[in-house]
Amino acid sequence: MEKRVETQDEIETLKAQAGKLDETVARDNRGERETPDHWQYIAQSIPNIIVNADCEGRILYINRVSGRKNPEGLIGTSVYDIVPTDYMDVAMECFKNVCSTGVSQSFEARSNREDGTCRWWKQDVTAIRSPSGEIDGISIVATDVTERKEAEEAVRRDAEERRALAEIGRVIGSSLDIDEVYERFAEQVRTLVPADRIIIGLIDQTEQTLAHPYIWGTDVPQRRRDDVVPLEGTQGGEVLKLGTGLLIHSQDRHEIAQSMPGLLPLFDSGFRSFLSIPLISKDEIIGVLHLRSLSPNAYTQRDLEMAESVGAQIAGAVANSMLYADLQREVEERTVLGEIGRIINSSLDIDEVYQQFAQQTHKLIEFDITSISLINGSNGFIVAYTSELIVPSRQLGEIIPLEGSGTGFTLERNQVTVINMDDEKTLSSRIPGLVPPYLAGIRTFMGVPLSHRGEAIGALLFTSTHRNAFDERDAQLAELVSAQIAGTIANSKLYAERKLVEEQMLQMQKMEAVGQLAGGIAHDFNNMLTSIIGYTQLALMKVSPDDGIINNLQEIERGAERATDLTRQLMVFSRRQVTDPKVVNLNDVVTNIDSMLRRIVDEDIELVILLASDLGLIKIDPRQFEQVLINLVINARDAMQGGGKLYIETTNVILDEGYVKQHHEVTEGEFIRLAIKDTGIGMTEEAKAQAFDPFFTTKEVGKGTGLGLSICYGIVTQNRGHITIDTGLGEGTTVTVYLPRVEELAAHLPTQDPSIPVRGSLETVLIVEDEESVRGVTANILREFGYRVLEAANGHEALRTAKEHSDDVIHLMLTDVVMPKMGGRELADRMRLLYPETKVLYTSGYPDDAVLHRDVLAAGVDFIQKPFTPLGLARQLRKILDRDK
Repeated sequence: MEKRVETQDEIETLKAQAGKLDETVARDNRGERETPDHWQYIAQSIPNIIVNADCEGRILYINRVSGRKNPEGLIGTSVYDIVPTDYMDVAMECFKNVCSTGVSQSFEARSNREDGTCRWWKQDVTAIRSPSGEIDGISIVATDVTERKEAEEAVRRDAEERRALAEIGRVIGSSLDIDEVYERFAEQVRTLVPADRIIIGLIDQTEQTLAHPYIWGTDVPQRRRDDVVPLEGTQGGEVLKLGTGLLIHSQDRHEIAQSMPGLLPLFDSGFRSFLSIPLISKDEIIGVLHLRSLSPNAYTQRDLEMAESVGAQIAGAVANSMLYADLQREVEERTVLGEIGRIINSSLDIDEVYQQFAQQTHKLIEFDITSISLINGSNGFIVAYTSELIVPSRQLGEIIPLEGSGTGFTLERNQVTVINMDDEKTLSSRIPGLVPPYLAGIRTFMGVPLSHRGEAIGALLFTSTHRNAFDERDAQLAELVSAQIAGTIANSKLYAERKLVEEQMLQMQKMEAVGQLAGGIAHDFNNMLTSIIGYTQLALMKVSPDDGIINNLQEIERGAERATDLTRQLMVFSRRQVTDPKVVNLNDVVTNIDSMLRRIVDEDIELVILLASDLGLIKIDPRQFEQVLINLVINARDAMQGGGKLYIETTNVILDEGYVKQHHEVTEGEFIRLAIKDTGIGMTEEAKAQAFDPFFTTKEVGKGTGLGLSICYGIVTQNRGHITIDTGLGEGTTVTVYLPRVEELAAHLPTQDPSIPVRGSLETVLIVEDEESVRGVTANILREFGYRVLEAANGHEALRTAKEHSDDVIHLMLTDVVMPKMGGRELADRMRLLYPETKVLYTSGYPDDAVLHRDVLAAGVDFIQKPFTPLGLARQLRKILDRDK
C-alpha cells in the first residue's frame, strides 16, 4: 500500500466509519443483526486495524488488515499478546481506564510487523456498552501514523541538525583555542552521526604524511594523538586522491589488508565502519575528518552528507587555527629574535652571549646541539662555542681543518646547508668530518654561514638525533639568528683585540716604567760599584799574597762582581744594555753552550735538543741571547724537581694575519722559533699573567731574583721578537721565542783582542765627575797606572781647571755624560774649541741606550760603562791615546 499522511478530513471520515461499525456491533449485540455481507463490507472498507475485546482482554473480533497472515487465529486470545512489549504498561492502564470509566483514550505505539517492517500506530480505545448501558468491553481502532511520525521525526531531526550545526558554528567562532574547539566540535558531531572514535587529521602534502592533533573515543595503540603516519594506504590518502568523502564497511580483514592496509590497526581494534571526509579550505584539502564505529554498517549516505556539512565548518576552523598558529608563531619568533638582539647588545662577555643565544634559539628551532665555528687562518677553524660536546675527543677551542668538515662544506656552498646523514659510507666520501658526529648518534646537520661586512667569519651549526629534523622554516630562522650573532662575534673579536692591545700597551708601559726605574737604580749602583771595585782592586794590587787581609779583599771583589751582574740584569731588563748584534744561526748559539746547559740541568732531567737542519738566520747579540737560553733552562730545571724531560727545539715558522691579530706586538712574516718545553709542575693562570713582571717569582725566598723571564722578555723585544708562555698547572710549560728571520750573511764570532799596554807615560788626564767617590777612585787608579791627573766636579770647573793649566797639554778628558748644569757632550764641544788635540772618553752609570736616546753621544765615540775595573779603564785609555801613533 502506498505510504501517505492522512488529512484531517480523512481522519474524521475514518472516525465516522468506525462509529458506524460500533453502532452495528451494538445492534448486533441487541439482536438487531445486519447481514454478514454488510458487516464484512464495512470492516473491509476501513484501512485501520479494528480489535474488539472484552474487559478481560480476550479478543472478540479483529479485521484482516492487521498485517498478520492469520488474524482469525487471534480470536479468543489476549489483546495484550499483540501489544508491543515496550508499550505493555501504557496499554494495560489505558484499557483498564476505559473499561472502568467508559471514557475514550488513545496512545501511540511502535511495532514490528511479521515482514520485518516497523510501523507507528495510534490506538483509539472506546468502551463497548450493552443495551442496558453497561460496559461489556473495548473497541480498539489502530490507525497507521508511520508517515506522520516519520515526518515529525524528520522535522525534529532537521531541527536538531540545524541546532547542532549552529552550535558547531558558535563553538568554532567562540574560541581561538583549537584544542577546545576540537573537543566541543566532537561533542556536537556525536549528536548527529554515531561514532565510537573521532579523528581530525592534518595533511602535509609535501611530506605525504597525516598528523593527528585530535582523537576522541576508543583507543588504538598504533594510532594515537600527535602521531604522524604516511598517507599511503590510508583512508585519508584515498580521500586526498578522490577529493570526496569515503564510506567503508567491512568485516573481512584480508579485504582491508589488500585495499587499505592503513586501516588494519583500527580493524584489529574492533572497528567495522569507517567514514572519512576531506577538510577543504580555499579549494585545498588541508585535512580529513574520520568517524569510526565498532558496529557493522553503522553509516548511511545521509551520515556521509551530514559529516560533509560539519566537515565544511571544522575545515574553516582548522584553517583559521593554522593561520592563528602561524601568526602566533611569528609573534613568538619576533619576540625571541628581539630577545636575542637584547642579549647580544647587553653584554661584552661573548661566552655569556653564546649561552643565552643558544637558549633563546632553541625556542625557535628544535635541535639537540648547537655550536659556533670561527675561521682560524686560511685552512682551519676553532669551535668557539658548543652547547654540548658531540665528539668527546674533540675539545672546545681546538683548531680543526676546514677541508672535509661540515663547517667547510657550509662555507664552501655559502648558504644554509641541511644534510640528512643516512649512512657512514656516503659521509666518508663527501664530508668525512661529519662521520664522528654520525657515529655519536647525529642524524641531521644544518650549517649556516656567518659573515660580517661580506667576509666569512665562521658558521652556526645545528644538529639533531632525528632524521629530517629541519625544514625550510627552520632554515629561514637560522639565517635570521645567524645574521644577528655574526655581527656580535665580529664586534667581540674587535673588542677582544682592542682589549688585548690595551693589555699589551699597559704591559709595555709597565715594563717601560719599571725599566726606567731599573735604569736609575743601575746608575746609582754603577757609581757605587765603581768605587768599591776600584778601591778593592787597588788594594789587591798593593798587598802581598801572604797578607791575611787579601781574603777579605777578594770577598769584597766577588760581592761587587755579583752586584755588577745584578746591575747588568737590570740594564738588560730595561733594554738599555750596550749590545753587539750579529747575523747568526740560532743553532750555533745553542750548540756553543750545549755543554754548559747540560751542566745546569740535574742528572734526572733528560735534555733533548731538536735543531732544524734548514734553519734561517737572525740578527742578535749572541752573548746576550745565551743569557736567554740559560735563564729559560734554569726555570725549566727548577720546575722539574722530581726529574723529567726538557726539550729545546728550533724551527722556521711564518706568522700569518690571524696570529698577528692576536699578538699586536709582532708583524706578519718569516720567523725563527725557539721552544723550551718542560714536563714540570706548570703554572696557574695567575702566575702566567705575572710571569714577565720584574721581581715576580714562584720560587722560595732566596732561590730567585724574579728577573729571569723579565730579562728574557727585554732581550727578545729589544731584538724585535716575541715571547709567549703556554702552561697549565700540572701540564708543564712551553716558552716560545719568535725572532725575525733576516736575509744576510752570517758573521763570525769575535776573537780576543790582542794584549793592550796598561801603563801610562805621564800623560795628563782631566777627570770630570760629579760623584765625589767615583772621581776619587778614578783619580787614584790613573795615578797608580802612571798618569798625571786633574780633577773637576762639573763642566764649568773643568773648563776653569783647563785654563789654569793652559801651559800643560791635556792629553785626554774622562767625563761623565750626565752631570748637572753642563753635560759631558757640551763640555767636550767647548773643550775642543780650546784644546782641539785633547781626546775624550765618556763614561756613565746610566745604560748606554738612555744616553743615545738623549742624543748625547754619536756613533763612533769612545765610551766606557760603569762600573769599570782599574785594568779595564787603563787598557781603554791606552787604546785611545795610542790610536794615532
